[in-house]
Amino acid sequence: MPEAIAVETPRKGAWWQRIFQAPVSPGPAQPEPDASAPVVLEHVSKRLGHREALHDLSLEVRKGELFALVGPSGCGKTTTVRLMCNLYWPSSGTVRVLGHHHRKWPNGLRERIGYMPQTIALYPRLTVEENLRYIAALYGLEPAQRAERIAALLELVELADAHTTLAAQLSGGMRRRVALASALLHAPELIFVDEPTAGLDPALRRRLWQHFRALRAQGRSLVVTTQYIDEADFCDRVAVMRAGKLVAVGTPEELRRQAFGGEVVEVRSGDLSARSALALRELPMVHEVEQVHLDTLHVVVDVARRAVPAIIGKLSQQGVTVEAVSERRPSFDEVFLRLTGGSIIPAATLTDPEEEPDDAV
Repeated sequence: MPEAIAVETPRKGAWWQRIFQAPVSPGPAQPEPDASAPVVLEHVSKRLGHREALHDLSLEVRKGELFALVGPSGCGKTTTVRLMCNLYWPSSGTVRVLGHHHRKWPNGLRERIGYMPQTIALYPRLTVEENLRYIAALYGLEPAQRAERIAALLELVELADAHTTLAAQLSGGMRRRVALASALLHAPELIFVDEPTAGLDPALRRRLWQHFRALRAQGRSLVVTTQYIDEADFCDRVAVMRAGKLVAVGTPEELRRQAFGGEVVEVRSGDLSARSALALRELPMVHEVEQVHLDTLHVVVDVARRAVPAIIGKLSQQGVTVEAVSERRPSFDEVFLRLTGGSIIPAATLTDPEEEPDDAV
């Protein structure tokens, strides 16, 4: 058997061993699960060793949406995904996936989900197609079905021309795309992807997000983690995490409004002064005025298009000639910093998720 490429060495009692454990007995008959929300976490906390990796996390992933867990390395994203995949159980709280309680996963539930972990393992002496054939056989796909699925997925991840390339010759980005195809071979309805763009160049990162959007367009639900804050704009909804806690959750635009208290209007003029900026604060629709440059103001208002005439009129009364005015869309990096109080916990102060205790369950 050829040796597999792997980022980490399996250890006795490691979390990954639970993948093949027999499901917990469901006990007495339960009501038919509500499948309207594929993933529901209710007041979930998780301790890893002496550290609380997650604290009182409650969120929901809706059917057919692209949902992101965003935050710096070490904030609890990987732990959250492992809880959703039933690789961990919470120390307290409840996790429901496709309507099933985390302690009562029935036979066949794992066949409905796909999981692409941070760790990528391929057999180096096998080609891309041979690796996928092997994985498809593990899933129990019939030979004809394997060929059809592999061909379709290689097209999806743009590796059709590389199907005869040995895994040992693949770049990091290509290996990630093969890993994504592997997680999709059995056509799961719910997909978890952990840090797929870490270390990739911006162009390839954007293409991977295009793949995720294509999957969502097929009606699948996706949960994707990323430490690149700006990638939140590719998603339907975003959960912002920091130090094991949920800071905020919503659409990118909802989070912008939450972070800034409204929409942002950018005003440019060479006549600006502290007095004119102060005058704008008298307008009822204005929540905040910040002079970012000598000739530039950022004004937070309820609705930008309605506020612009009043802003121009007020500045005109102060003898200011407005040279340019436009609605400004803050970057998600700015949104994140506002939501988290203007600071990011350095990753070095937290336990690396790959260094979690082996006996954590």
